[in-house]
Amino acid sequence: MNMRDDWAQLDDVLIDAQRAAQGFLKSVAQRPVGHVLPALEPDILPDEGLGARGALAAFRGKYEAWLAASSGPRYLGFVTGGTTPAALAGDWLVAAYDQNVGSAGDSIATTVEHETLGLLRSLFGLPETFEGAFVTGATMANFVALATARQWAAQRLGIDVSEQGLWRMPPVPVLGGSPHASVLKALAMLGMGRQVMEQLPHVPESMAVDQRGLCCKE
Repeated sequence: MNMRDDWAQLDDVLIDAQRAAQGFLKSVAQRPVGHVLPALEPDILPDEGLGARGALAAFRGKYEAWLAASSGPRYLGFVTGGTTPAALAGDWLVAAYDQNVGSAGDSIATTVEHETLGLLRSLFGLPETFEGAFVTGATMANFVALATARQWAAQRLGIDVSEQGLWRMPPVPVLGGSPHASVLKALAMLGMGRQVMEQLPHVPESMAVDQRGLCCKE
């Protein structure tokens, strides 16, 4: 099989994917939210490609039964929430449209992003001066936010981190009561270091910062 064959069978490829997705979503109510995984034999790279339909069939035959019902209401390991029908359709269309949003001018995609930001400003009562960008998830959101804060803090000291690097920068303290693991990971990747995290007191049996413990702190 080659790419030309997959394109020739595109309708069947998409129908197979749709059936797989629908079958999984309809099984969420009965599917376990976690598994004790078996010891599976590692896959062996075939001499010839299986093609899209063959690869999907191989995946479903070996792995699908062990997928968790993480998109259902009984899954509380990570409170991420399951996908909605609109979000699922949106993801499929985004993959099919496959637009480049790196720069404006050759596609309406960047305009759609700006329009969506405008709708969010309206929803949350934010001023027109508020800007933003869509990222891949919460971990990358923390990374981008800390990178932006690092740039801003350095500019207060007359340093442009994006041009000059961090070598002239003093440590930039980052405060948190119950920081998410992704914050510490981002601090490491940004060169700020995990040790700049200053732990604030938090409410007992809660992740909220205890503002009473901050009163008059020097």
